[in-house]
Amino acid sequence: MFANDTFVSSDSPLESHSFADGILGNGFVVRAIDNSNIVPWSYVTQVRSIANAHNIPIQYGATGGGNDDAGFQRYGTTDVPLSGPLRNSHSPSK
Repeated sequence: MFANDTFVSSDSPLESHSFADGILGNGFVVRAIDNSNIVPWSYVTQVRSIANAHNIPIQYGATGGGNDDAGFQRYGTTDVPLSGPLRNSHSPSK
């Protein structure tokens, strides 16, 4: 199962780049680890292979929080969140 979610972009001068740093313009992010999920490495490499075959830029990330598809894991699915880097996703200013 592929979740479509946002990913934190820490691209302002006030934020730390050591965690959750999806760079705007550098492709989508495979959200490999978060508080609700750890994606099996074989799935990460499969997504990377598909992206590389089609010249699609890709990033990898780990964040706090979770993603909406993680709840389906209890039914036997594998959760692979694919995210777009975004500024201010949980902020009143967009």
